[in-house]
Amino acid sequence: LLLSKGLNADLEAYGLAYLMPMSGYIKMGKFLPGYGWNYDDHTSFVRDKTLWLPQIYDTGIEFGIYPPHSSINLGFFNGASSGFDTDKGKAVVSRIEYRNHAGFLGFAYGGSFYYNDRQLNDTYMYRPFFYAKMHKFIYTGELDWLSNQRIGQDSISLATTQEFAYEFKQGYWLKAQYDFFDPNTDRKTGSLSRFSFGLQYFPIGFVEIMPLIRYNDQTDYQKKHN
Repeated sequence: LLLSKGLNADLEAYGLAYLMPMSGYIKMGKFLPGYGWNYDDHTSFVRDKTLWLPQIYDTGIEFGIYPPHSSINLGFFNGASSGFDTDKGKAVVSRIEYRNHAGFLGFAYGGSFYYNDRQLNDTYMYRPFFYAKMHKFIYTGELDWLSNQRIGQDSISLATTQEFAYEFKQGYWLKAQYDFFDPNTDRKTGSLSRFSFGLQYFPIGFVEIMPLIRYNDQTDYQKKHN
């Protein structure tokens, strides 16, 4: 059993039992569904600009198994998109990942799917993700499509986060990150790009210091970059 209160007074509470084959589990309660990478940067666009804000948990049940070099999970949830569930629609979340290595290169790739039958529209999300690791270099990435389907008014959003990290000393990481978000791919304006560069330092356990430089570039209604 786990009971945790986050910084925004949101409650995460669930029970976990390893009853499935292939070291699998059953998870039930209120928690963040397994979907894509859980970036430590909560402002990454694949989280902040889509549905996966770190303070939003959903209530449901999740099943997971671990075949060789892989992980697979499938969950059924209330479909809450904020702190409260405001309709009778339900959500389905699935994630599959494959990990392996070839010599000194470690890698993983996979995909996630999300469907929510909301009151005003049906929401579909698709997210391929990957990482590659060589010595102390790590490259991770995700690409997210979010489709809101309404009667006569469909829209598709696109978000991506790409991060390169290098551990030059134990506890010291140099990081470079690129984020992109387009709220509606049918329009030529409104997209936002962000470039980040900084140092991530862990002086002691559970303490992180991370000075960053960030540059934002947004396309306005006149197609100008700001």
